[in-house]
Amino acid sequence: MNQSKLYDAIYSLGGRIYQVGGCVRDSLLNRKSNDIDYVVQGVSQDGLTELFGETVGHSFPVFLACVDNETREIAMARKEKSTGPGYNDFECEVNGISLEEDLYRRDLTINAMAFDGTKIIDPFDGQSDLSNKILRHVSGAFKEDPLRVYRIGRFASQLGFGVAQETKDLCAGMKEDLKALPGDRLVKELDKVLMSPYPSKFFDFLAEIGCLGIHFEEIEALDVPDKHDGTAYRHTMNLLDRAKGRFPLKIMYGLLTHDLGKGVTPSQDHPCHYNHDKLGVTLVKDMADRLRFTAEHKRFGMDSSRYHLVLRKLPEMKPGKALKYLFIRDVEDLMLVAYLDAIYRDGANTMIETPIYNEMKKLFLVSQRVAQEITGKDLIAEGIEPGPKLGDILFMRRTELFKKLRIDPRV
Repeated sequence: MNQSKLYDAIYSLGGRIYQVGGCVRDSLLNRKSNDIDYVVQGVSQDGLTELFGETVGHSFPVFLACVDNETREIAMARKEKSTGPGYNDFECEVNGISLEEDLYRRDLTINAMAFDGTKIIDPFDGQSDLSNKILRHVSGAFKEDPLRVYRIGRFASQLGFGVAQETKDLCAGMKEDLKALPGDRLVKELDKVLMSPYPSKFFDFLAEIGCLGIHFEEIEALDVPDKHDGTAYRHTMNLLDRAKGRFPLKIMYGLLTHDLGKGVTPSQDHPCHYNHDKLGVTLVKDMADRLRFTAEHKRFGMDSSRYHLVLRKLPEMKPGKALKYLFIRDVEDLMLVAYLDAIYRDGANTMIETPIYNEMKKLFLVSQRVAQEITGKDLIAEGIEPGPKLGDILFMRRTELFKKLRIDPRV
């Protein structure tokens, strides 16, 4: 059905239907919204079941409908009441609930607006906060889900908005509640933050309210003197902001974690951070396990710490040593992390760094050709038995060809 038929169907049952939440906010910001959610008020659950089929919601009634060739969620207006510390610990009431009561339970004023097809319903002045670029909680019910603290940081990173002082104060008082959040809920927010226009606003907000170290203790520890951008924390934040939206999520995880080792280097050596590349590997692993990074992001983060310094030295390495690094998994992406780390900092000299990076990429392409032209199968075909000896011979021959090709790729 199209949207007008959806509205007519609800009106025929004596109810009202509204677009709510993020899609209304995004429409006012002239942004495309991927999710259009609806709330129905004044229709019983049985009436909606007859119209849309069985509910798919477990904690509260949610129905699915195909609207303009897209699957949309249609929920009954509801009130929520916390019954415990967990994010699933709440009771819902759906009978006789008004639209304003439904909007009252939402997190931020800019997300607590509805659209009935002709006009905006805005009981908490969300349009004013939207115009003033302010994130403000709707009510004290905000505290019932501690993830909302991280959602505020995420909205700040996506929209570039500031946070109202009373909302900062409320969030600062939720430290103990934050500790109970499982890592998998947090990492979903982090994924969105790292792909947002202003990633640093998420971390800066948490630091301002004294909550950064609750789940991001390794990031908080980066607030130490550094040769780049004043502190290692600021360097990491500047790096994320300058890379914003230009690179895949995996690369952003590498940029976030590559310098974690600087948070544990001896203070007497600052602003230098000797061996921070090696020291950071365990820190990345601990952070990834705690926050439940994907296996790919965990491994790439650890490798970004381990290799971001040494890969910049590839052009000056002897052929055998260089080739070993060039066969590391994801080495091309790791070289990109090393390059971005070098150029996305105050005072960076791209006239020096870019030729180094171009030479790194050239060596990578040479290594790929070497791997294609000399394979283990070739040596077995020559009669060399599989085993350590074959590996040694394979590496020796590849090194010799690599030595020739890096001088003249036409060989």
